[in-house]
Amino acid sequence: MRVSADELILGIQEVVDSGATFSGAPVEIEGVTRRFNQTIYRTSKPFDVLKVLWGAWRQPGEALTESNVAVFYAVAKGFNQLFPTGTHQRCRVVFGKGTFSRAPFAAVVEVLTPSPLDVDIQRAIDEFTMPSRVVSERVGEFEYQERKDRYMTMAKWMGEDVEVHLDANDMSGCRRAVAACEAIWADQTRWNGLLHSAIVADLLKLKNSDWRQRGEPKLTKADFEHRIALTAVTFSFSGDFEFWFNDGDIFWGHSISVRGDVKDGVSDVALAG
Repeated sequence: MRVSADELILGIQEVVDSGATFSGAPVEIEGVTRRFNQTIYRTSKPFDVLKVLWGAWRQPGEALTESNVAVFYAVAKGFNQLFPTGTHQRCRVVFGKGTFSRAPFAAVVEVLTPSPLDVDIQRAIDEFTMPSRVVSERVGEFEYQERKDRYMTMAKWMGEDVEVHLDANDMSGCRRAVAACEAIWADQTRWNGLLHSAIVADLLKLKNSDWRQRGEPKLTKADFEHRIALTAVTFSFSGDFEFWFNDGDIFWGHSISVRGDVKDGVSDVALAG
């Protein structure tokens, strides 16, 4: 759907970012859409606004920039189709910036026919087009779960089955997530001890001071560690991890979250849920 740049900018300011500003003459850009990161905003105007994140882009004659730009399209009311991951796009846009977003904004003035593929654009398409399965020789085969918008498999941790998730939206991020997962799985006895020690250090005193019911004896370190059980782990595109533990009703059913990374270890322990 084609509307003027001024109309589209007003729509963006209405439903996306009231402080967004745009300036300059329209310029041509081409790029490749990332995985996820597409949102349809319903407006009070005769059109709605579709936000699509491009993960690599360039202006004519320039090298491909491997960074994000938030591209906004005017779409018909009721529009609900998203671009497939790794779609090659070419548009005339007016550039702007948002109040909170680090990525530049681009309001689409005209959608153009994509130029012929070259090596750089094809490489970007390959980077952002994610497979339905990702294989780790150590952990197993991860399958994309559309409902959760991430990859998942079941794997053994200290002899027990746990869910393992990869949260990544390009192949580079996926490789970092898999590498972190494999590094920890290869040394899970040591990591299990580190995780338990961090949880006890942060939460045992809290349990015995603030979470004991009347008549309940103080919990020992051994009792605490015996009751908690790992249920799921998520590895992010940056290589960070988040381990989720069942609290064994120590905190009345709250989950225990442990975050960190392979290099620096545990950085945070918290109750959740």
